[in-house]
Amino acid sequence: MALMCKICAALNGITSVGTHQLELTEEQLYKHIEDVHHIAVQRDGETKEEAAQRFVAAHPNAWPNKNCSCPACQTTRRTQLALNSMQN
Repeated sequence: MALMCKICAALNGITSVGTHQLELTEEQLYKHIEDVHHIAVQRDGETKEEAAQRFVAAHPNAWPNKNCSCPACQTTRRTQLALNSMQN
């Protein structure tokens, strides 16, 4: 079954999501979510702790730091930028 990233669709609009993202397998989608959006995905047979350990080992520069691209960190950075611009 072909899958797409709902985060990309929500952020970019369904029409601007590349057609390659409409043809992802389940494993490709999980990898995309982890690599692009820095969100750990729990695979079949994994505990939450195992998923977190695997994710941190594969993505040492991810959360929490200024390079994290998860939706929560992006929102925090945008909010901080907006607050800073209002103060100047």
